[in-house]
Amino acid sequence: MASTKTKPGRPVIKADTTLKSPLIPELSKDKSEIILGLLNSLLEPVGRHRAVHTVKSSGKNAKKRKRTSEERPSPAAEQRPSEPEILKYLTVGLNTTSRHLENEAALLKPRALPTTDKETKAGKQTIGKHLAVVFLPKPKDNLIYAHLPLLCYTSSCEQKDKAQCTRLVLLDSSCERTIATAMGLPRAGVVGIFDDAPGAGPLLEYVRDNVDPVEVPWLEKALSGQWMGMSVETHVPGQV
Repeated sequence: MASTKTKPGRPVIKADTTLKSPLIPELSKDKSEIILGLLNSLLEPVGRHRAVHTVKSSGKNAKKRKRTSEERPSPAAEQRPSEPEILKYLTVGLNTTSRHLENEAALLKPRALPTTDKETKAGKQTIGKHLAVVFLPKPKDNLIYAHLPLLCYTSSCEQKDKAQCTRLVLLDSSCERTIATAMGLPRAGVVGIFDDAPGAGPLLEYVRDNVDPVEVPWLEKALSGQWMGMSVETHVPGQV
């Protein structure tokens, strides 16, 4: 009679640190609605301006125009009002927001580490501009946005006043449509606001009072220079 015993497989070793991943504060439904209302009030002038003054593309019909014809701007176009001031104090989109946070973090790089000319030039451009809050109406587990908690921490970890640390506000995915509509855009995945944005005082004050800064335990421990140990687990398939 053949043996029914299962031959144990090769052992699987799993190594991990004892440090936790970034801690991102989560909001209650009531606080999220209050923040969304304050944010929409701040962004609505942008949507109204784009709804009135943005010229829609003519598509293929525009290519049929004669190349030799010269179009003079209409009086309405010449009198087009300037864009809302708040646009100068926003970062819209993942790439723009990430790039600004990276530049802020580069300014805090220890002097012992080399700094490239590109980083120096980018750093000079961000002097006087600090992102106070980043709104993320996307699932936090999405790998595309996994770097944002770390960037929010490193861009302001040297702030003496913790109230000035960049906040990462997680909003429900359903809020993206509301934010995009307020700005007159088809999508609005990530929106950042500078700390000196005009009219943003009530919003920033509420966020700072109700949303804690992002914590990155593994980075805090790494900067201390202490060995924190490692946990190792061994599992052999076929064995209980």
